Amino acid sequence: MNEFLERQSALLGFHYGVERIPDVAARLDRDGDLYVASLLTEAERRQFRRCRGWKRQVEWLAGRRAAKTAFVRYARSVGRRDTGQPASVLNDRNGAPYVEYRPDVHLSITHSHGYAMAVVAPFDIGIDLEKIEQRPLSLTHYFFSEDERRLASRRGGDSPARDKLITRIWSRKEAVSKVLRRGGSLDFK
Repeated sequence: MNEFLERQSALLGFHYGVERIPDVAARLDRDGDLYVASLLTEAERRQFRRCRGWKRQVEWLAGRRAAKTAFVRYARSVGRRDTGQPASVLNDRNGAPYVEYRPDVHLSITHSHGYAMAVVAPFDIGIDLEKIEQRPLSLTHYFFSEDERRLASRRGGDSPARDKLITRIWSRKEAVSKVLRRGGSLDFK
């Protein structure tokens, strides 16, 4: 995955961070509040405490670690000497992450199947990470246009090709919603 990200990063001009969620969970288990305090600003800690459930807290924390890694890479690429952590990676009213006091930085975070990833760029950007797997048809009924449903149905009932196509379409929709900073308020059809 890192090799692919390196090529895409160089080609498209974004910077990324990747964290293994199990590693973050283990560190949180071991070091608890000390780990949280070492990584997050006070504003971030307030958002972290609002996350419901252990799994959500770990995913959120892994996403913030990935975002800060991506930001440091970005800062170095534009010649900033203060490449330490950004002030805070917070969420706006739609739930979209942003780097506080850095309107020149565009940020997107995703987490799935044991990984958290973040991308940072000087342009609008969105990322989504999905595992190709069988998805319920209800997903296509609620979130796909009629043309997209027709295309998926032509791929066959429960075939791997259908699963790959549905995952690809869904992932692109998620990434676009992040570019637009709309989250779930976007009409995915």
